[in-house]
Amino acid sequence: MEFGIEHISAENLKKNPTYNLTQSYYNLIITQETRNNVIINNRNVDLDPYSVLFYTSLTQIKIKENFSFQYVFFSDLFYCISEKDSSLIKQVLTMGYPSEGYVKIVIPKDYIDFSQFMVGELTQAKDKIPNPMVKDLIHLMLTQTFIYIFLELSKNQITPTAINSHERKLLWKFQELINEHVQQQKNVSFYAETLSISPRRLAAITKKSLSKTPKEVITDGLIKKAKQKLFYTDSSIKEIAWELGFNDENNFSSLFHKKTGLTPTELRNSLVI
Repeated sequence: MEFGIEHISAENLKKNPTYNLTQSYYNLIITQETRNNVIINNRNVDLDPYSVLFYTSLTQIKIKENFSFQYVFFSDLFYCISEKDSSLIKQVLTMGYPSEGYVKIVIPKDYIDFSQFMVGELTQAKDKIPNPMVKDLIHLMLTQTFIYIFLELSKNQITPTAINSHERKLLWKFQELINEHVQQQKNVSFYAETLSISPRRLAAITKKSLSKTPKEVITDGLIKKAKQKLFYTDSSIKEIAWELGFNDENNFSSLFHKKTGLTPTELRNSLVI
């Protein structure tokens, strides 16, 4: 769906506990005054009062407890009008949990009223999307939201040294190359050479920005690609393992279990949300 916003109440969830919370490629949950808990990719994730959870359709999410929240969803085509829009989204997701496909922040007290105002404006605008001016307004409000999420995530970065704009572009390109080539290429040297930098330089960038080695980032990309195939294809586990460059299905399943806590079969069997 292009764009939508809904108020999900605890009563709604009691009546429909399998409510679809991935109605488009990008999704936002905005909580209210109570602490809550959700299950993301079969792991418990706490949401503080007045939190924002941003995630993609590749993220498996379930509501553990019935609670009220605002749910916003929109497509890639709706929001990513320019390269700047795509870059902002990538930047935000890179700073969260990229292998899991989500980020979360707590809204500070002095921003709560404004966030509620934004929700109200989006709610009023959703039925007027055919109007180009309204669509532009929605785009602007979403951009403001992502910029704010980015700024909040920047405050909470674990690593003390921020990467500069050139290093961030290299990081984005590294992740794009992984998405494009990880089925055939899993060696750090291939990606470093393609980026025209040394493996040591690449390692310095991923350590500063993600607290991970390049090999760990590549593995994250491989797991993401595996999830895509499990979610959106009918290929067997053996076929997926082969497509991802594994000669042995057991080796693929072992790595997948190590990184996600589930076997590929268990994940596929739990996809009904």
